[in-house]
Amino acid sequence: MPGRNQNYYQERSTSRDEFRRLQQSRDLASSRIDQLAMLPLAEKKELIRQLLIEIGTDVDQNDSNPTGDGDQSTISTLERRDVARHLFATGGDIHEHFTWAQVSQFAMACASGNLKKVQSELQSVKETAVQPFSKSDELRTLLETRETSMRLSPLLLIVSIGKNLSMPGAQQH
Repeated sequence: MPGRNQNYYQERSTSRDEFRRLQQSRDLASSRIDQLAMLPLAEKKELIRQLLIEIGTDVDQNDSNPTGDGDQSTISTLERRDVARHLFATGGDIHEHFTWAQVSQFAMACASGNLKKVQSELQSVKETAVQPFSKSDELRTLLETRETSMRLSPLLLIVSIGKNLSMPGAQQH
């Protein structure tokens, strides 16, 4: 039978012990991600890859499928989930990829709001597509290729950075 300070259904401590564990996990995750802040892009990418491996991500599966969702398995522990949350919250190496133009022209155009370039890239794919445009492998590659260590497609990059990062060449409203 669970003790007085334990959750009946999960037979684990609640309130103070759980709060302390959560805070320690968040603090540790934050300090691990803070290590990334001042690293050059190449070192940052390597450290992010190591963090992903440590939290249980199958990075080889991700590498083998550049247009797919990659490893979508559940992260097994609270501590590992906190590292993943902090990594995503900080954007990982997204900023550096854009600063040093290490993303595709299409991703750069999407993120910076360069509508003419986006339309031009789409038109180029449309002209060369062998299948119906909406089902073409070329369109899928353009829209779904994962970029940065965070493995975001150009359209998801817009969501991730749209409110927080000024893009070189961005159109001002």
